[in-house]
Amino acid sequence: MRNNYIHRRLILLFCLIALSPIINAQIFKNEIPIPYLISESFMEIEISGNQHNFDPNGFVTDINLNVALDAYCYNKLGQPADNQMSYLGPTLIFPKGEELEFEISNNLPDGANTTVHWHGLNIPGLMDGGPHQVILNGSNWNPFFTVIDEVQTCWYHTHLMDLTTDQVIRGLAGMIIVEDPANDPLYSLLPKNYGENDFP
Repeated sequence: MRNNYIHRRLILLFCLIALSPIINAQIFKNEIPIPYLISESFMEIEISGNQHNFDPNGFVTDINLNVALDAYCYNKLGQPADNQMSYLGPTLIFPKGEELEFEISNNLPDGANTTVHWHGLNIPGLMDGGPHQVILNGSNWNPFFTVIDEVQTCWYHTHLMDLTTDQVIRGLAGMIIVEDPANDPLYSLLPKNYGENDFP
């Protein structure tokens, strides 16, 4: 009986050793992409096309034929190439009471038009970026407004008539964080190390 027990244990150990390369081959590191921050009173934002690889390993192998796809993105004008978004947009910080100005350039491929809507913000209709405010391809839009909202998380996205879903899926969306440290009772209690313990 004791020999059977040892024999079964040896077979199990042998199987585990033999299968360990296969088990280890399935492990991959799927890093969380963290959008960079923009927190300025004047923001120059470029809307453009890019290639984005959605493969968690980030590259094509013999086993996985996932390749980069055409995508849209927002980037700060002049952002270093190694820190640009290839999908979605950077996180924008809007301090309450701040007067903000933007220069938004539409450089999308294929002559595509777009808009930029500040979803959830209480701002004048002419600065809202809804379907009525098309940014023609190759042109700029210069909205400006004062942030009057309380602390909240909002988002910005395209709102082009009949193409909102298509352009958002391609990447035209990003987060907005409205901050007011002086009047936010939770400000000192919540984590604030962006990209470490505070994620958009």
